[in-house]
Amino acid sequence: MRRQIVLMVVAVTSMLVVAFLVPLGLLVRSTTADAALDDANLVARDAAQGLAGVLDPAEAAVVVSRANARTPATVIAVLPDGTVVGDTTRAPNPDSVSLARQGRAFEQSYSGGIDVYSPVLEADGSVAVVRVTVPDSVLRDGVAATWLVLAMLAAALVAVAALVGDRLARSIVGPLRHTSEVAARLASGHLEARAEVDGTPEVTAVAHALNVLAERIEYLLQAERESVADLSHRLRTPVTALRLDVEALADREAAAVLVRSVDRLEHALSDLITEARAPRTPDDRADLVAVARRRVAFWEVLAQAQGRRVAIEVTAPTLAVGADETELESVLDALLGNFVRYTPPGSSCQVTAGPMPGGRPGARLVVQDDGPGLGSIEVAARGRRGGPARGVQKESAAQSGTGLGLDIVRRVAEASGGSCSVGSSSEGGARVVLELGPPPTSPR
Repeated sequence: MRRQIVLMVVAVTSMLVVAFLVPLGLLVRSTTADAALDDANLVARDAAQGLAGVLDPAEAAVVVSRANARTPATVIAVLPDGTVVGDTTRAPNPDSVSLARQGRAFEQSYSGGIDVYSPVLEADGSVAVVRVTVPDSVLRDGVAATWLVLAMLAAALVAVAALVGDRLARSIVGPLRHTSEVAARLASGHLEARAEVDGTPEVTAVAHALNVLAERIEYLLQAERESVADLSHRLRTPVTALRLDVEALADREAAAVLVRSVDRLEHALSDLITEARAPRTPDDRADLVAVARRRVAFWEVLAQAQGRRVAIEVTAPTLAVGADETELESVLDALLGNFVRYTPPGSSCQVTAGPMPGGRPGARLVVQDDGPGLGSIEVAARGRRGGPARGVQKESAAQSGTGLGLDIVRRVAEASGGSCSVGSSSEGGARVVLELGPPPTSPR
């Protein structure tokens, strides 16, 4: 944009300069020629007065010599008897001389300039003729130098216009570029970024609106986190009551199992409260391989106890992704939890972690099983604000309860700069492909 503004200013200035200096240059040439011709006519009249009554070629030569000394033009005289006095390199035109003898003074062009003819009436009634030859070099004397000065002036004006245009472009583009960078930082999650309210009124208005929008987003996010934390806190009371009821069970072995489940629930609530109230940053990073191995090892024990199989395959020792480690664990817990809950005994699940195809930055996580499948990929839209997708009348048993977990998967993937897709595996079961973006290269 800065370059376009400078080019526009230079173009407008160039047109104005051309529109002004070209007519001025033509006027200079015309004025110079008119001045030379005026001088030639004056010399011709003076020479005619000096030749009046002079019929002797010697005396006429003196008058012509004095006239030539006064002007850069060439003066000759044609006496009544036809004698030419002066420079005879270029003979006078007989027709022009005859026309001048009739008492007419006039100008006549030739290939190298202009001739000025003036008649001289002698005492005996005869007519002599004075011719003043003004060459093109005299008609254009000083014109080239003047045009050069005008060209230099035009170049200087265009250069000044370019400098002024550049300063103008900086005053517009600089604040606008800063505002664009702030918008990009806000989009990447840096909600503390603010634009400088500076520049033209239009850019200032945009920067102010962007700052108000950032403050509003930050306020809404904070309010949402507090709402989630408050809801989680309210759940502590019934969970505590549940713990007391479990501890009062007579079957101590069953009570111990239930107590461990309640402990995990309380731990999950504590993590939820901490995460909701902690400030979010876009600089999260985690090792997908380490998290995947850890969560598969956790769920593998429960899967084997129920007659299911969970296997993991990794194609790289480490895979750094731009996601929080706790949220990445929630992703795998949601996917493997769905497998354990909604597939029949004897089913198997394959977890594959590897780099992105095509050498793209980030990592790819694929979780697929040979169970009954999700039935409809629209289940991935469940859990979003506004409830289930329209047109979904009834869910199958395999779909029930999976929407919120898949929404967690989708949210984590998109927050890292990736995506999530849901489909069917080759065995007809569920297949979830999670593409995670890379971690930030440096703190922003």
